[in-house]
Amino acid sequence: MGEPEASEALGTAPPARDQAAAIRAAGGDAALAGELFQALMAQLPAELALLRRLLAAGDWKGLVDLAHRLRGATGYCGVPALEAALCDLSRAAKQSASGPAGE
Repeated sequence: MGEPEASEALGTAPPARDQAAAIRAAGGDAALAGELFQALMAQLPAELALLRRLLAAGDWKGLVDLAHRLRGATGYCGVPALEAALCDLSRAAKQSASGPAGE
């Protein structure tokens, strides 16, 4: 959940799913990793709807908060592409919030 990997900086997209990373994050428990992934997948439609509402309202702080919360969940689920997209969303929302439109 830190800075982008070197491969990302070179334009190579991270994988959508990294099950080995999810299992490592779950302390080696594959069943728990699967449960965490399923829980994330179940909540994503509602989170996507919220993201759209926040974006339509220009609620940059709300977008930053949502991206931060979701990135916390993605760190345990082995979904590096989603985590990278949320990092980009957070960065863009922070920039928008600090610009003239966010004042």
